Amino acid sequence: MSAISDLDTLVSTMSPELNGGVFVFATVASLNAVETDSVVAMVVETEGISVVISGADALRQSISHDLRAAWITLSINSALEAVGLTAAFARPR
Repeated sequence: MSAISDLDTLVSTMSPELNGGVFVFATVASLNAVETDSVVAMVVETEGISVVISGADALRQSISHDLRAAWITLSINSALEAVGLTAAFARPR
């Protein structure tokens, strides 16, 4: 299957899947501050390490956070040059 770049085709053929639970976005000073096996995603930034973990793991590990969110996987074979999919999906209907 070739990657899709046309936005209308992407939106009409994607299969959104809601992952169970609540996830949080938090910033930690170092990886020593979080159990790394509970990390779903991580980005190293100047102010610290941003991690996405489940809300339950954040609570258990006493990791403070400002954002609680759902995790939706958009199953689609999108081309790297495709733009606008997230905005189109997030747009209120």
